[in-house]
Amino acid sequence: HDRWVFVRTFCLDDQKFGDGTILRAPENLLYPNIVISGEMLWIAGQGAHVLGLDLDPVTIRFWHDFSSSVKQDEVIENVWIFPEKGTLWLDKRNIENAD
Repeated sequence: HDRWVFVRTFCLDDQKFGDGTILRAPENLLYPNIVISGEMLWIAGQGAHVLGLDLDPVTIRFWHDFSSSVKQDEVIENVWIFPEKGTLWLDKRNIENAD
C-alpha cells in the first residue's frame, strides 16, 4: 500500500510460511508489477520506481527511481521487468491521449 511493502515467503517442501517483513520504500509503489526471478522479488510501481528484494533472507538489494525518464505530459500505462536481461520497460503515452 503506497510506500509500505509486506513480504512473506512460503516453503513448498515444508508447507509452512516463513517470517513476514514489513518495509517502507522511499517512494510510492502504486499499482505494482511483481516479478519473481530466482531468489529475487522485483516490484515496479507506476511511478517508475523499482525495488529488488532478496528472499532468503528478505533483504533490500536494489532501489531505483526511473521517474526522470517520464516527461510531465506522459502517463505510465504499464511497467515490465526482465531481471535476467537487466531490462525495465516503461509503456508510456501522452496525457492528451490517456483515457
